[in-house]
Amino acid sequence: MAKAAKAAKAAKTTKPASAAAPSAGGTAEPQLRKGALELAVLALVERAEPDGIYAGALVEELAALPTLAAPQGTVYPLLSRLRAAGVVETTWQESPSGPPRRYYLLTEAGRERLAAQRRVWLALSRDMATILGGPASTTRARDMRTEN
Repeated sequence: MAKAAKAAKAAKTTKPASAAAPSAGGTAEPQLRKGALELAVLALVERAEPDGIYAGALVEELAALPTLAAPQGTVYPLLSRLRAAGVVETTWQESPSGPPRRYYLLTEAGRERLAAQRRVWLALSRDMATILGGPASTTRARDMRTEN
């Protein structure tokens, strides 16, 4: 009897095979955004140097870019992971309204990580533009013809 109950429960919680695969408008977009978010956060922290930036301002800047908008519940854990990895460091600064705020700055390792991710992103976006037919595709196609 216990086996039958476990089987019935498993059947209710198991997703159908069609739900597991990303489809157009499905789970592919969040995965792309998730991969780009760390790069965006590192670039915004770099842009805010030498003063640094606090997490609330990061959330606001990301919110201004709809494809990168992320809630605090996403940005704060990402910043914690980056801090634990030694990619960012923090300082406390007085706030004009309310308690002191934690400001984030890139470490040397963070600058190296940002530079590496920037190189990969630029190459990837160029190649994807070629495949998808964006503005870079004409230049890339012309370059490929002249190389042969």
